[in-house]
Amino acid sequence: MITVKAHPVPPESVVLSSHAETLQVEGTVQLTATVYPSDVTDPSIVWTTSDASVATVDETGLVTAVAPGNCVITATCQDKSDACTITVEAPVVLPDSVVLSSHAETLQVEGTVQLTATVYPADVTDPSIVWTTSDASVATVDETGLVTAVAPGTCVITATCQDKSDACAITVEAPVILPDSVVLSSHAETLQVEGTVQLTATVYPADVTDPSIVWTTSDASVATVDETGLVTAVAPGTCVITATCQDKSDACTITVEAPVVLPDSVVLSSHAETL
Repeated sequence: MITVKAHPVPPESVVLSSHAETLQVEGTVQLTATVYPSDVTDPSIVWTTSDASVATVDETGLVTAVAPGNCVITATCQDKSDACTITVEAPVVLPDSVVLSSHAETLQVEGTVQLTATVYPADVTDPSIVWTTSDASVATVDETGLVTAVAPGTCVITATCQDKSDACAITVEAPVILPDSVVLSSHAETLQVEGTVQLTATVYPADVTDPSIVWTTSDASVATVDETGLVTAVAPGTCVITATCQDKSDACTITVEAPVVLPDSVVLSSHAETL
């Protein structure tokens, strides 16, 4: 009896399903290896890794990422092989929250405030912040969080890290205009006891933010003044009435004289004489 054995068919090539993969730590990818020709006598594959501290591979071609780094997974059939480069990245840490240094600011036109944004946790993979304003006609914000007031109004500045954000309400006020001077309608007045005079105070410039006047007397026993600038004489003497607007003022000297007593009659010592 003669036994005829089949001629062994050796592999000509091994082709992997992928030649480069990027994984996160603990991530996996299933590689498959195809041996050509399809009738190879022994198509069994041996899987190996160039660095098991970076990624491992089991007998089925399942690759598991271990730690950040690079390695090569090789599938070998007899003397033929193919390889896949594996890149393992650090795990992606997403932000839990974004916290601004301030949640409300009031500025004058052209004023600025520096906002800072802190991303939690501290080891977020991508902590970059995108700054936006709800109304650039009121206030703008640059890529560093510097807010610049443009015109009176309100808007919201938002700092965003991926899908987390925090916001700061911005109120822009008209510029404060301070008084240059206060000018009284009179700088000297003479009154009788119980007499009055109305003083008026004009504040310059006309568009001062707060033109309110505070009236004071240097001696209320001589003359008083009310909140409208009405001066009332009390007793003979002199005093100074002052009108003050913030750090500017003007004054009027008040002289109060004793009341003039007019004669009621004249009586002679005699109304008839014979000489």
